[in-house]
Amino acid sequence: MSHEELMAPIGMGEDAVVLRDVVEPMPRGPRHQPRVRAGTRVRVRKVVHDGLEQRYLVETCDERARPTGWWALVPEQELGAAPELPLRAWLRSRLT
Repeated sequence: MSHEELMAPIGMGEDAVVLRDVVEPMPRGPRHQPRVRAGTRVRVRKVVHDGLEQRYLVETCDERARPTGWWALVPEQELGAAPELPLRAWLRSRLT
């Protein structure tokens, strides 16, 4: 793991919630989601350091907290702690 990943407030594989809408001006590749709405649950996949700003490469999740396969880059300050899931929902979300 890189230094950024070790020091990140939200760890790899953890769930988070987008605090404000994130809109990127252009697509970055296949399955990239340029717009992520506030309140969307995401799973952190990687920390990306862009010069001065640290961003998270995240995978968006559906309403049952299962990954959808769509990804986005979200600034660190736009992510917050995700609410806890009931045990059954958490286990199902980890199986996919």
